[in-house]
Amino acid sequence: MTHLQPLPLNGRSRRIFRRITPPDMTPMAGVGFLLVSFFMLTSSLTQLTAMEVAMPLRPVCCESCDTYWAHAAVMTVLLGPRNQVYYYPGLDAQASRKTDYSATGLRQALLSAQREYGPLTVLVKPSSQATYQNVVDALDEMSITATKSYLLTTDLNRFDEKLLTGRRL
Repeated sequence: MTHLQPLPLNGRSRRIFRRITPPDMTPMAGVGFLLVSFFMLTSSLTQLTAMEVAMPLRPVCCESCDTYWAHAAVMTVLLGPRNQVYYYPGLDAQASRKTDYSATGLRQALLSAQREYGPLTVLVKPSSQATYQNVVDALDEMSITATKSYLLTTDLNRFDEKLLTGRRL
């Protein structure tokens, strides 16, 4: 066992009581608020944004028509190499035209076709030489011109391939 030795007491020893003050936590509340607001801001900035894609409904066929699509209300858009865009109305590749992604290019072609034929179904066909930016630009034009019905496909027929390579159809 430990042996305890009492300390000698002077006649005038007093106990001194010190008051312990609690630490001021005000700066910590400010730091906590800054941390919370920083992480809330960074989490909202890192959320992915995506464009909504409106998929067409299957139209109801009437008794007098034998096809689901009116060829006049269809436009085929080919995304070629070197930022080239070829488009033709309906399924007639002979009537193709060449344009670009500017406001007077593809956008004007889509708007004029919508004025002429009404609601339009657009077939967007990127070639193997088209870049990802070309596809994004074409889909942006669909959004800007309020084209509700469009299809993104990579199925190029032989007429489309001839058109993109510059050979005569």
